[in-house]
Amino acid sequence: MLRKSVINQMKQLFIRIFVILFFLLLILNPQTTVAGASTGLLLWFHSIIPSLLPFMILSNLLVSLNGISLFTTFLYPLTSRIFGISRNGSYALLTGFICGYPMGAKTCADLIREKRIFITEGQYLLGFVNNPGPAFISGYVLQNVLGGKYHALPFFIAIYGAPFLMAVILRCVPHRRPSKKEGDGLPFSPFLPAKGVDFGILDRAIMNGFETATRLGGYIILFSILSAFIVGENLFALPVKALLLSATEITTGIHFLGINPGKYTNMAICACASFGGLSGIFQTKSVISDTPLRLSFYIVDKLCISLLSAILYGFAASWF
Repeated sequence: MLRKSVINQMKQLFIRIFVILFFLLLILNPQTTVAGASTGLLLWFHSIIPSLLPFMILSNLLVSLNGISLFTTFLYPLTSRIFGISRNGSYALLTGFICGYPMGAKTCADLIREKRIFITEGQYLLGFVNNPGPAFISGYVLQNVLGGKYHALPFFIAIYGAPFLMAVILRCVPHRRPSKKEGDGLPFSPFLPAKGVDFGILDRAIMNGFETATRLGGYIILFSILSAFIVGENLFALPVKALLLSATEITTGIHFLGINPGKYTNMAICACASFGGLSGIFQTKSVISDTPLRLSFYIVDKLCISLLSAILYGFAASWF
């Protein structure tokens, strides 16, 4: 117990030192700070908002009306056999793949809070359901960054096939597989309350979408500033900069890869999108912070998925 307390104190000290140093870096380099913030703001406003916000609003409407339960009714028999998850777990699986970061993690956390799934199943699901949304892949990656020059199917196979492979792998690990099925009723709707069809539901869906998009914008701006310092640092070679940016923030990382094309650019983009960057990890931590879900397991799982995604793209691109 004492050791755990010391570790937590060390973590808090490290975070404080990092924030202080980052703050001083911003003050001492105002030009780079403003340039990075402007890049992040423009990237968020011109690319993320148009491609994600409408999808977020419609997804919130679908969730608030419990429309996803119609899908899980047909999905559950399949997911139960393949992944060994409950009906409520199937709900988390679907929302995680449709709604994008960090909705999959938020669904798992909400289901655990409402005692609809066990912690073991929630940790298992967290390992593969928190993924970039289809709107992000088709709208931002394929159109805005790559200009529609590449076939979409290899990207979708790589980015969404890797989590499914990871789920199969995790199910073979004794301490990671779900311990027991639970939740035979309709899946719980965690994001918006279902109170019937009225205009209030639309208002809540819109505000929830803007809140999520604004939070995402804040992370993009902060990590874009950090990315600006990485880009401007002459000590790093181009491949090292690409790696650091991809590990820092998903949108800026993919954008940098797109404007610096190479032989393995598309594989790197798939790996970056699958990992989600430190920004995605911070978002995930924020939505699971009051649950027993372990972030360390999530990070390891996402690193494995990132590697699988790059490999899958290499195979899929040769077929199309």
